[in-house]
Amino acid sequence: MGVVVGHVWPVQLRFHGGKGIATSLAGLLFYNPWFTLIYCVLFALTFALTRRAVASSLLAYVLLPLGCYFSTNDPAQARDISILAVVVLIAHHRNVAEGINHLLKRRSLQTEPELPVKEI
Repeated sequence: MGVVVGHVWPVQLRFHGGKGIATSLAGLLFYNPWFTLIYCVLFALTFALTRRAVASSLLAYVLLPLGCYFSTNDPAQARDISILAVVVLIAHHRNVAEGINHLLKRRSLQTEPELPVKEI
């Protein structure tokens, strides 16, 4: 957790760092390799549905605590992974907002436009 927080909000860069995905995955790999595998499966499934890498990685992080809980039945580990997921989501708050705006625009544009009528 400390490595991810230090990467996202480094003091020497005035708290403007990276987004924490790769750093958190490396930490997750050392914490529990099965959790990394669960993340990769969740990412692959969501990427197959959305075809958007950032959205898929964030959605995989949102679902990761559930996957961790169901694989180990340990609420403490699921809590720790939830905290990690929240840190990553906070670092990606602009991407989350853009994704929500994109979805809302896409939904409002899906209404059937009126087709021009050809006069004979």
